[in-house]
Amino acid sequence: MAGIEGDVVQENHEVEQQNRSVNLVPSIAGTFTYASYQNAIPVIRSLVIENFTDQHFERCVLELSSTPAFLRAKSWVVERLVPGDRISLSDRKIELDPGYLAGLNEAERGEISLRLMAADKVLVEQCIPVRLLARDEWGGVADMAQLLPAFVMPNDPGVARVLRAAAERLEAHGLPSGLDGYQSGSPQRAYALAAAIYSAVAGLGVHYAEPPASFESRGQKIRRPSTIIDEKLATCLDSSLLFAASLEAAGLHPVILMFEGHAAVGVWLVKKTFGQTIVNDQMEVRKAVTSQELIVFETTGITHRPPMTMESAEGLLKLRLAEDKANEFVAAIDVRRARSGGITPLASHEPVRRNAGEQDDVQAVELPLPPLPDFSQMPPEVVEVKPTTAAGRIDRWQRKLLDLSLRNRLLNFSNSKKSIPFLCTDVAYLEDRLASGAAVRIISLPAQNPLGERDPALYRDVHGRDIQREFAAESLLRDELVSPLEPKELEARMIELYRQVKNDYAEGGANTLFLAVGFLRWKRKPEDERTYRAPLLLVPVKLERRSASSPFKIRFHEDEPRFNATLLQFLEQEFDLSLPQFAGELPMDDNGVDVPRLLAMMRHAVRNVAGMEVVDETALSTFSFAKFLMWKDLIERTEALRQNRVVRHLIDSPEQPFAEGDGGATFPSEYKLDQDYSPAEIVSLLPMDSSQAAACIAAAQGKDFIIIGPPGTGKSQTIANMIANCLAAGKTVLFVAEKTAALDVVHRRLKEHGLGSHCIELHSNKADRRYFLSQLKAAWEHGGRTDLSEWIAVNDRLKLRRDELNAYVAALHKRYPNGWTPYYALGMALKDPDAPAPALAWERSDAHQAEELRELEELSARLGRVFASINHKPCFRLVDASDWSSTWQDQLLAAASELANALAGLQYSATAFTGRLGLASRSDEFQRHLCSFARLAEVLVKSRGHDIRIAYDRDFGRLEQAVGELERAIKDYREVEQGLAARYAETSVRNLDLDALDREWREAQASIWPASMLARRKCQKFLQSYAVGGQADPGRDLPLLARMKECLATIDRNLLKDKPLPFNGVDTDTGDIANRIRLAGELRLALAIPDLSREERQALLRAVMPCLSGQNDPAGLHKAAAEFLTALEVADATRAAFSAVSGRDLDLEQEDLERLKADLAELPAVKHLLRDWVAWCKVRQQAIAAGLADLTGMLEAGAVRPEETGNAFRLAYARWWLPKVLDNDPVLRNFRRFEHENAIKEFKELDDLVRTHAVGRVVSAIAHDLPPVQGVPRNSELGLLRHQMQLQRPSQSIREMISRMPQSFPKLAPCMLMSPLSVAQYLPVNHPLFDVVIFDEASQITTWDAVGAIARARQTIIVGDPKQLPPTNFFGRAEDDGEGIAEHEKDLESILDEAQAAGIPVRELKWHYRSRSESLIAFSNHHYYRNRLITFPSPKVEDRAVHLRKVPSGVYDRGKSRTNRIEADAVVAEAVLRMKRWLELPEKERPTLGIITFNAQQQSLILDLLDQARRDDAELEWYFSDQRVEPTIVKNLENVQGDERDVIFFSITFAKDAAGKMMMDFGALNRDGGERRLNVAVTRARQELVVFSGLTTDQIDLNRTKARGVHDLKTFLDYAERGAIALPARDEGSFGTQESPFEEAVAACLTARGWSVVPQVGVSGYRIDLGVRHPDLPGAYLAGVECDGATYHSAATARDRDKVREQVLRGLGWNIVRVWSTDWWFDSAGCAERLHAELEQLLAESRARRSDWQEMPVHWDMGHQVEEIDEIRDEEVELVEEAALAPAVITPMDLVSANAAATQEPSASPATGEPLDGKQAQETDRAQYRVADLSGFAADPDRFFEAEYDTVIRGMVDAIIETEAPLRTDILAQRIARAHGWLRTGARIRERIERHLRHLERTQESSGEFIWKQGTVVELLSYRHPAGEDARRSIADIPLAELASVVTGRPDLLGAIDPARELARLLGVERLAAVSRARLEEAIARARDHIEERQFGNAL
Repeated sequence: MAGIEGDVVQENHEVEQQNRSVNLVPSIAGTFTYASYQNAIPVIRSLVIENFTDQHFERCVLELSSTPAFLRAKSWVVERLVPGDRISLSDRKIELDPGYLAGLNEAERGEISLRLMAADKVLVEQCIPVRLLARDEWGGVADMAQLLPAFVMPNDPGVARVLRAAAERLEAHGLPSGLDGYQSGSPQRAYALAAAIYSAVAGLGVHYAEPPASFESRGQKIRRPSTIIDEKLATCLDSSLLFAASLEAAGLHPVILMFEGHAAVGVWLVKKTFGQTIVNDQMEVRKAVTSQELIVFETTGITHRPPMTMESAEGLLKLRLAEDKANEFVAAIDVRRARSGGITPLASHEPVRRNAGEQDDVQAVELPLPPLPDFSQMPPEVVEVKPTTAAGRIDRWQRKLLDLSLRNRLLNFSNSKKSIPFLCTDVAYLEDRLASGAAVRIISLPAQNPLGERDPALYRDVHGRDIQREFAAESLLRDELVSPLEPKELEARMIELYRQVKNDYAEGGANTLFLAVGFLRWKRKPEDERTYRAPLLLVPVKLERRSASSPFKIRFHEDEPRFNATLLQFLEQEFDLSLPQFAGELPMDDNGVDVPRLLAMMRHAVRNVAGMEVVDETALSTFSFAKFLMWKDLIERTEALRQNRVVRHLIDSPEQPFAEGDGGATFPSEYKLDQDYSPAEIVSLLPMDSSQAAACIAAAQGKDFIIIGPPGTGKSQTIANMIANCLAAGKTVLFVAEKTAALDVVHRRLKEHGLGSHCIELHSNKADRRYFLSQLKAAWEHGGRTDLSEWIAVNDRLKLRRDELNAYVAALHKRYPNGWTPYYALGMALKDPDAPAPALAWERSDAHQAEELRELEELSARLGRVFASINHKPCFRLVDASDWSSTWQDQLLAAASELANALAGLQYSATAFTGRLGLASRSDEFQRHLCSFARLAEVLVKSRGHDIRIAYDRDFGRLEQAVGELERAIKDYREVEQGLAARYAETSVRNLDLDALDREWREAQASIWPASMLARRKCQKFLQSYAVGGQADPGRDLPLLARMKECLATIDRNLLKDKPLPFNGVDTDTGDIANRIRLAGELRLALAIPDLSREERQALLRAVMPCLSGQNDPAGLHKAAAEFLTALEVADATRAAFSAVSGRDLDLEQEDLERLKADLAELPAVKHLLRDWVAWCKVRQQAIAAGLADLTGMLEAGAVRPEETGNAFRLAYARWWLPKVLDNDPVLRNFRRFEHENAIKEFKELDDLVRTHAVGRVVSAIAHDLPPVQGVPRNSELGLLRHQMQLQRPSQSIREMISRMPQSFPKLAPCMLMSPLSVAQYLPVNHPLFDVVIFDEASQITTWDAVGAIARARQTIIVGDPKQLPPTNFFGRAEDDGEGIAEHEKDLESILDEAQAAGIPVRELKWHYRSRSESLIAFSNHHYYRNRLITFPSPKVEDRAVHLRKVPSGVYDRGKSRTNRIEADAVVAEAVLRMKRWLELPEKERPTLGIITFNAQQQSLILDLLDQARRDDAELEWYFSDQRVEPTIVKNLENVQGDERDVIFFSITFAKDAAGKMMMDFGALNRDGGERRLNVAVTRARQELVVFSGLTTDQIDLNRTKARGVHDLKTFLDYAERGAIALPARDEGSFGTQESPFEEAVAACLTARGWSVVPQVGVSGYRIDLGVRHPDLPGAYLAGVECDGATYHSAATARDRDKVREQVLRGLGWNIVRVWSTDWWFDSAGCAERLHAELEQLLAESRARRSDWQEMPVHWDMGHQVEEIDEIRDEEVELVEEAALAPAVITPMDLVSANAAATQEPSASPATGEPLDGKQAQETDRAQYRVADLSGFAADPDRFFEAEYDTVIRGMVDAIIETEAPLRTDILAQRIARAHGWLRTGARIRERIERHLRHLERTQESSGEFIWKQGTVVELLSYRHPAGEDARRSIADIPLAELASVVTGRPDLLGAIDPARELARLLGVERLAAVSRARLEEAIARARDHIEERQFGNAL
């Protein structure tokens, strides 16, 4: 015993270690054979790697190998394996070694090894044993069921011999010998082929060989057909495979049947197969055999002597298929289906041993062929062909509605479980009593036992009367109706009827319970023996009971008693018997129908008809007139159908595009509603989103369309709003739905908002005459008009506010020509305000188009990428080329070499030159003054031969001016000289006394003649004497000579006259002088070399002086200068050549020639890098040309990192562009947060105010203005109506009343709510058309059922969801008791499908409101709606509202009751437990409950169990009362659509059967459309979905079924168990990344202030921008931060954006804080501080609520109304208490008491796992929980994040662990945070503390993560009492090990009525919260498991 216990402990320890290790989870085939290779059977089905450690592993390698090597080794590389990873490998292709497998002659064991390694360390290794079978060996059903058809070998040579013999048998019996399979299409021919093959095989003389034991599960070796024929031996499996091969070779489809220890074969007689390859349900085989489509026979009969006939073989096997032997059936394997799946026959590998023509030695008996059976009873395969003509379509609809077959209970009534027969002695009296309103109780005659011990016959003989009839008559007088049924049977039938009627009411909107009074017994032919019964008068009744323990009574239902109209139609069509007297008004008496007279009339009518008689019998049962009434309505209104546009399209042209009717061709776009429509044009009776508003507008505009409304998207609310909008537009509306719930919820909404009196209900129990008249009276009395002035004024104000809000969003998100929006620019600018960015300087904000800006962004990014890719070399500074080529590179290197040589020559000549100048010491520095030396050399060269000594003249500065003056004087002299009459030498001009001569000349002029003549001649002669040519003319020459003399005087006074210059008076060469002065000037400038010392300057002058005279060059200075200039010219030329090639313009003066030469010399060595460098040069040049020079410079300077150039550009662009845009936009420029938020507030208030006025708007539009009730004439329409209102019992039927008010009724009833049946039943044929019909739940109703109602209006709106339930008769049969009737029928096409296919426009609702937790809709949203639904996230971090409750012991009773009793018990127990608990809550806060089952049988079982629970506890009746809006329901997959509840229990029902077999038959889920049922079932819950299942995901084998419904069920169970992680392509943790840089900026700001921020919270199209986690509650968010970014802008309307979304979120429990980007731009610091303050305030409020918190229940009342977005409260927002969000909520009453009496058994020692001894246990029991004292530590908040502070933090951690461990991680962090004075424990603090916890062990529990000392984790730990009040813990803070230990110490707790409450009492918890209860229940479950394990160990 001790050894066993030790093994158990060791096993537990190993399990714990495995839970903290790296695991491999492989699913590998267990058996392999050659057939596995041939048919590509996968080796690995799945392979998962799990990392449960806290380590990261990189570059992991998983290796697979085998021993022996029957497969090819393979390895996988996993790049990274982080803690918590669960990686499923997708590459599972493993190659088998065919050579090895083909060579196996015997089975052997093998092994597959898997080894996961990281860095040469083995992380985990597994070895999986497998079986390797011989080539001809099969592995059994368990491992290789799908491979058995591979051993069916039709091409084996032995099969040819069998076929030849079979052909001979056929020919011998006069039948065609061809083996033609199904070509004839005759089942008889297929049977003849099978029989011939049977006879041929029987003729082989085979003997029986005993198969191995359990071969069907373990397998066996298979004999090939040739081997069987040669050896004459065969097991049952051998012979079955031989038959199967022969049948397949003959063209037939064989089936192999496997039983326990046996095998047989079958063959299809028609060309079909089973629905799947492997059929595990014996019933499917039995049904195929019963239908004569399949024959099965025993194959071992051929081994008998004589052989068994085929008839005997068939009969023998049918016994094995009997229902009582279902447990022996293993599987049926369809060979043809397997072939379709790719399973091919095993290839031949043996030579043919014998010739097929050889004869056997053994002569076997030849069996004759059996007679061919009659297959005339086989039902033909009916494939409906849709008509293609209009008349054909209408005829099809009519035929679908009229059922005159014997399936109709109105024609063929039988006493079944759905009927109750009565012993009624006076049917007329019974009808009168019911009609008068009496309640008649139903009693059982055997229970009353009026006879006692008397014999009834003897009593009748003696007394002459029937005592039973007398008792029945007396009972009837007491209002008791006697039934001959036994009490138990009677009770069962009444319950069944009661439930059926309730379901019919809900599903069809009509009463189906009738008391059948009188029957017509009839025969098809008079000579027939079988008779049928048809009810005559059907009295509508109600079956009532006050509670589950009360007796049933029947009452008259306020509907019309009716004659069986279906029977009348049947008699007319089948018997040509027309009975018009029963088609109109029935004979009446004072109390209703005159029954005796009615029956007498019927007897008279059939008295001459043979085989018919009327009998006085009564029975209670369900009957449906719906189809007949709709057929009748369709017949009578055939011509009027086309008045509806949609119906006309469906009739005449469904294949053509639909032509729009009224309202234009454009459907309102939800994104243009605010632009195109004013608020006054949309009547918002209830809150609506934009998609709903668009539908309402389209409805009012008269458009025909379809609304697709997935679950929870507000279909009923949209319908109510559409009705209001249509009424406001003056339209009459007909709202049609088959389900009562759909009609009720719409009417309830309309009534709640003031339109109830104008919307008439006429369906189900509302079709009561008095109720109908009361509705008309209310409509009559409320028909006045209202004043619309306030409506107009309020809408005008709303429009102003709406446009204001839209203007801000439009401006903020306006896309400018550059493609940017201001919001994006704001985000870019605010994301990192301190980041460096270049300066941009474009002038205009519209400088770029979008493409240009994208190019700039790409260029900036490319700039960084290229820069990062190059290898920087110093010599590359010389290269700035943009185009690289090999030729260019060669040219560059050659130019570099030439330049280097030229520079060397330059340096040499420069040294010589400076030496001549006396500056030898400066030769090495000449480069700095290269230009100066060059100028000096140039001057020296030019001045050679010129005397320029003037350069040193003191007046040199004035010389240039003097030259100018001299040049002007000489010029003037020459110009005057040109005017002389004679020429005069310069000396003559100088010597002439011009003054005297001038006087003489004047005097001569003045004297008289001849004196004057003589005097003039004298003067002329004198002047002529000075002339050197020409004739002197004193009058002309004297003034000029005077001027010339003045010029000579000026020349003589010139400064140059005395200078060392070639001055020659008027003949001076001024050009030469100017040149010398210029050269002298250049020399003076050239000599001004900077940085020369005085001595050097003097030396320079001394060196130059000798060269100034121009005579000689004693020092060779001119030559040195010339050589220097030549070298400089060469260097400059080579520089220019190099620059031309390199692209870089070099300045030799600015260059360090030594460095330049070194760089030039380096170029050849790095030429391999030149290509990349040129690429950089090119992009750099492009950037500079594009205006990015500053960015380039910052990049080269290292101010911007290469990888950040793109971001730096965007940041710079934003900083440049944004101010310009904001300045130009007044909306953004003038934005003020407080004004905008006030505008939002006013908008919300005005929107609510408009809604309050909407009713008046509608009422005013539909005001009928009819006269008052008392003011109408008696014989008018309204007078007749008033008369009926005044009668206590109205005398006219509803249809008659409506027909008599053709003018008034549409005014009184502008809106009608009806079912398709009530439309046909109550609306007269000629009733005026409604303007619009709205048809709901259209996916569930067929076209023929709907078309009559649709045709009652002109405009059509069809509402439904093609992903939900289709039309079906799954539970609609009149009888389902017959053997062989299928459990379900094929789904039918709905009106929604047909309308969509016909091209009717479709609109879709996408906002999902129902689910309070996003996880409730996430599965369907992903799998069925492609994540198109907009759902809203939960404020819980871990959103898990879908739970899997496993019921591993559940057993499905297959083939019998079809229930799972264990699972049903679990469901009911949980339901009762919860309902009792909820009774403690106020009525309004009690959750509603629904239970969904997979089939009707499980539904009935759960209802029975709940009835028993209601009888046991009367308080539970509150939940089931019909007075509740949402009573507790129990429904199945077929009838749950349209219902929703807060909490849903989903019973999967299916599980393993009693034999342990798991079938893949899940009823309706297996057929097409099964997934639609699953979609409906899993979307009914608002708050929580609990899935009860005995199935696990791995038990559903998708290889055995291709049904999508089953595939989705497997996926859903996985989702229910694991949560969102099970959804493919999910976002990690339901979080995304920030949508914009602005959100990143806000998140970074919050993070810096210590808040934990999660971006993009949610899993669907809508996400909260930023979620701020609650620092105290790990499972909750403190708030959601909404920015005005993409999510905000994406809203179609202002109402969506600024009202609806926020209200939905607040209704879910979110605190929403808004941040405005524009406000943040203008004052980022203030906004950040304000946001921080708001969060701090929310946190303080949260803590205050929790500190004052008493046990507060979760508010469940939101959403009690179906699909209501009134959950978006208008004024009050109902917050979900944070206490409900996470287990960490602590209240004073939730804390355990310090004085609690909790005790427990001694726990295990952590170290050894052994039980503690008594002393240790005593010490442990005395252990107390204390709070660690950290006062001894020097806490310093300022140093908390410094590395040196680690010692303090580690010390605190150790102290807390030593004192308090195990404890929650977040509590430890809080302890340390509080020690440092912090109230919040932010992410940085937690991260800092987390570093010191890595050495500790952890456990994950529902309330959080717990930390343990190393090596101390145990399943049970002694409970630690609080040491004082400060050490009291909440339930969430106590490890499960401690709580479970309390229970194991008090095992009596497990027997308590409420163990959790008892445990709480023991712990001293004053009040038990829901979250605490859940945790205690976990602990109780753990303790129970521990106790059971211990008991098992003791038993061992």
